[in-house]
This record gives sequence, structure tokens and C-alpha cells, in this order.
Amino acid sequence: MADQPKATERRSRTPLPRDEKEGGGQRSWRTPRMRFLLIVFALLALNYVSVAMLAPGREEPVRVPYSPTFLQQVRDGNV
Repeated sequence: MADQPKATERRSRTPLPRDEKEGGGQRSWRTPRMRFLLIVFALLALNYVSVAMLAPGREEPVRVPYSPTFLQQVRDGNV
């Protein structure tokens, strides 16, 4: 009965080692960190696809005509 701790003894909080066949040594997507990264990646991909689908097309630049007087002042360095 040495395995049974006395009522006044404290038990160790160290978890017991897992068996190899239970996947104790392998990292999987089920860990909170991997799940968080997977969710962030999925949201970024969804954002990229939605912007690509819903964004307006490329617009042609507008050409603004300047008066000949303004262009001459620019060439003379007065502007």
C-alpha cells in the first residue's frame, strides 16, 4: 500500500507520460496554437478572395488638359 498517499501528503501535479501510440509526441492541428493559426490563415484567404471578387475593376486615368500658358510657365521654371 505504498502507492496510496496519506491524507496529509501532497500529490505531484506532473502529468504521466503518454504512450507513443496515443500521439503524445506528435504535434497536430488540434493544439490551440495550430488551431489559431489555421483560423487566421482561413480568414486571410477569405478576405483576399472577397476583395478580388467584389472590388471594382481598374479605371483608366483621367487626362487633365492644361492651358498652353501654364505649360509655358512650367518650362520656364516659374512654377
